[in-house]
Amino acid sequence: MRKEITPSQALSRAAAWCSRGERCTADVRAKLDAWGLDVEDADAVMEALVADGYVDDLRYAKAFAGDRARLSGWGRVKIAYALRAKGIADAAVREALDGVDDDDYAASMDKAMSSKARLMTEDDRFKRKAKLIRFGVSRGYDYGAVARWVEEHDGL
Repeated sequence: MRKEITPSQALSRAAAWCSRGERCTADVRAKLDAWGLDVEDADAVMEALVADGYVDDLRYAKAFAGDRARLSGWGRVKIAYALRAKGIADAAVREALDGVDDDDYAASMDKAMSSKARLMTEDDRFKRKAKLIRFGVSRGYDYGAVARWVEEHDGL
């Protein structure tokens, strides 16, 4: 049997948790639910967290997009899907993706694609191209950009 906590305890715990890193509304709601808070109390805690600036979905989306593009090498398509799966609004997703630096994004795609191309042992040129395109698209990069990269670096 899990011990239920009071709304004030939940607010204190959630504020401490949110202060350690960016959190989105869906993550905080899931945490409040796991703590056994009923819907009305969870709504009150969420309102307080948003009002105090602990939870901001736009700020979370910008941080998430920047980290995934820069550190994980994800493309914009994959980042957008991940943010939408977290319940982030489309306007916030668009704004977060606009904040991703184009030069860093292109460099990250080039690094990932070059690394994959060097590791490939496929001799058939068409199969090699298809595998590279599938790899790039699976990382979340735009199909057109991946296809252009493959055409430009055909000799790899």
